[in-house]
Amino acid sequence: YYLEIEENQPINTTLIHLQATDLDRDENGRVSYELTETNNRYVTIDRSTGIIRTKTPFNYEEMKNFTFNVIARDHPQQGQPLKTTATVHVKIR
Repeated sequence: YYLEIEENQPINTTLIHLQATDLDRDENGRVSYELTETNNRYVTIDRSTGIIRTKTPFNYEEMKNFTFNVIARDHPQQGQPLKTTATVHVKIR
């Protein structure tokens, strides 16, 4: 994913809403989200919705871009959970 954000946006500004789909029903179809870097300085993710929000107002003069990875994981009743990883590139303007 490639996205842009204006500098100096308030903390908790929504950057993107990632959404993975599992065609199974009920709990088997539930997907959760997590950042691969547990102490990410720039963003947070809602584990159940995939909404990514800012943790800081970005300053273009200090940082022009950054990248992070998100894992989407299903929750099967039986068997091994499946996961996929997406990379998000953010440009500050």
